[in-house]
Amino acid sequence: MGLSTLTLVGMLWTPGQAAPDIHPFNQAKMEIPIRYDPAKKNEIRDLLLFVSRNRNESWEQYAVAKPETDTVFSFTSPGDGEYWFQMVIVDKQGRRDPVDLKRTPAALKVLIDTKSPLVNITSIDRVGDDVSLAWEVQEANPDWSK
Repeated sequence: MGLSTLTLVGMLWTPGQAAPDIHPFNQAKMEIPIRYDPAKKNEIRDLLLFVSRNRNESWEQYAVAKPETDTVFSFTSPGDGEYWFQMVIVDKQGRRDPVDLKRTPAALKVLIDTKSPLVNITSIDRVGDDVSLAWEVQEANPDWSK
């Protein structure tokens, strides 16, 4: 199975911008487009992808990209769950933007859910023309709109 691309709004990777909501995604592998102000490309040394699995409590660096060669970050989740992402731009002098990820809203929030719901029919009863059906559904991340 190949990588899927998660396409979002162009402002996604502007440091300090907040993501609108959590985006559901049903694959463990994705490509996240790298977006920044192209006028500042010559000032950038590195682009760092950080990931939080605990809703901004802590962040870990996941990948490094170069503005001259890279256009996406490839991400593979170690398991289902909620992942928050933020890109840090490192300039040629080593300064980071944003400096403090805990004080910056996540640029992207994704809920990775690769497991299908389990449906178990617990009983079927027929009385005349009426049928009564009972079931249980096990789903870690239900989408109530569906």
